[in-house]
Amino acid sequence: MFNLEKVFQKNDETYIAINRIIYAIILYLSSILAFYLRENTALFVSVELVERKNFLETKYFAAANIEILIFFTILLFTIKVKKYKKGFLYFIENDFKLITLTFVGLVFTAVILKEAQNFSRIWFFLNFFIALSLIIIIKFIFDYGYEKLIQSNIIQRNILLVGDSKDCYKLIKKFKKSMNVSIIKGIILTDKIENSPYTYNIPIFSFDDDLGQVIRYHVIGQVWIISSFKTFSLIDQIIDIFVQFAVDCRLIAFESKYDYIKEISKGESLDFYDISFSKFYGSNLLIKTILDKFLSIIILILILPVILICSLLIVLEDGFPIFFNQKRTGWDAREFHMHKLRSLYKNNVDPEKQVAAGDQRVTKVGKIMRRLSIDELPQFFNVLKGDMSIVGPRPHMIEHSTFYSKQIRNFFQRHKSSPGISGWAQVNGLRGPTPTDELMKKRVEYDLWYLKNWSIWLDLIIIIKTIFVVFRQKVD
Repeated sequence: MFNLEKVFQKNDETYIAINRIIYAIILYLSSILAFYLRENTALFVSVELVERKNFLETKYFAAANIEILIFFTILLFTIKVKKYKKGFLYFIENDFKLITLTFVGLVFTAVILKEAQNFSRIWFFLNFFIALSLIIIIKFIFDYGYEKLIQSNIIQRNILLVGDSKDCYKLIKKFKKSMNVSIIKGIILTDKIENSPYTYNIPIFSFDDDLGQVIRYHVIGQVWIISSFKTFSLIDQIIDIFVQFAVDCRLIAFESKYDYIKEISKGESLDFYDISFSKFYGSNLLIKTILDKFLSIIILILILPVILICSLLIVLEDGFPIFFNQKRTGWDAREFHMHKLRSLYKNNVDPEKQVAAGDQRVTKVGKIMRRLSIDELPQFFNVLKGDMSIVGPRPHMIEHSTFYSKQIRNFFQRHKSSPGISGWAQVNGLRGPTPTDELMKKRVEYDLWYLKNWSIWLDLIIIIKTIFVVFRQKVD
C-alpha cells in the first residue's frame, strides 16, 4: 500500500527523520506543558495569586520556537546517520546528547540576548525533564516498531550476492553475527563450486540459470557484486548481465587496484559503489506516495460522475463488463492488474494488439473516452492500491515487456519505479501506441531520463503538462 520496502530499500534515513520530527514535536509540547505547570497550577505558586496567561502571548512562546530552531540546527551540522540503532546505550550516546545540547543552546541564547533573568528556571528544568521523559518513551516505541518492521519483512531487502567463494563466505559469516535488514537470498559464485571448501546454507545459482526467474521468485531487490583481485576482470561483464533486469546493482570493493568514480553509500557496515540504483527510495519516495494517495482520493471523488456516466454508456452500447483488467508490468517487473474503462467491443479477438488510429475494435463511446483519456481514469484505483503512481513510466503488457526486453538494451531498467498514469515520455509526444521499434526506443529513452532525473517538482511539472496534452492531442 505504501511501498515501505522501497522507502527503506537503501537505508533507514526516513525512519530516523520521522523519529527526529516526533522529537521536535515533543520538545515543543513540553515547552507548553512546562509553561502551564509553572504559571497556571498550584504546583509552584499559590492558585489565588495566579493570573491566567496565554502561552502564545508570552516570551515563552518565542523561547519554544528558538528551541526548535536550535534542535534542527544541531541536526543540520551533525553527521547524518543512515542506519537506525536500537537500545538505551545508543539513546544515551546520541539522543540524550542531542536533547541536552538543545537545552544548553537555549540557555546560552538567553544569556547572550540578556533575557535569562526574564525566564523562570523552573520552566527550563520542567521543560527539559518532561521532554526527556517523553522522548525515552518514544525511543522504546520506535525500537519496537523497527523490530516489527524487520520481522514482518516490510523493510526487508532481498539480496543476491555475486563474488568468489572466499569473499562470499566472509560476508555471509559477518551477517550472521548481527541482525541485518538485508537478507541474502542466493549466491552466484564466480569460481567453481566444486573447488569451494565453504558451506553457505544459502541457495547457490550460476550465470547459466534463468536469472530473471531467480530474481522474480526470490523477490530480489538488490544485487551485491564483490570486487576483488579474483573477480576484477569480470566486473563489467557481471554488471552488463544484471542491468538488464529491474534490480539495483551495488559494488562492494573489498580489494581493488582501482578507485571507482561512483557515489559511495554506506549500509550494513559496508561501503557500496552504487552502479545502478533507483532514485525512488527514502523520504522523497514517501512524500511522492503520500501525494499520490491524497491526489487520487480527491480526483476519484471529482471524476466519479464521469465514470458512472461512461459506465452507463458502455452498458447501453455493448453490455457488460464495464471495466477492462489486464496484466501489466510494474515495479521490479512484477505483474499487476491494471484497470481501465472498456473501450473495445467485447468480441475483440486480439486483446494483446495495440489500438491504432481508426481501429474498428473501438466502440463509439470508446472513441470519445480514448480521445479524452477517460478510459484511463480507473487507474487511480491502482494508485490507491499501490500498484501505480500518478507519474511514472507507462506500464506495458507482459507480452510487450518480454518482447522488447530482447530488442532494446536496458529495457527493464524502466521498471525501477512504480508505473504511472502519465509520464515524461507521454508529455513529450509519445502518448498512445508504439507500433515501431524506433518509437519504443524513444519512449524508453525518455523513461530512463525521468528515472535518472526524478524529483517531486518534475512530477508536478508532468502532471500540469499532462492536463494540456489531454485536451490538445486527439487520439482516434
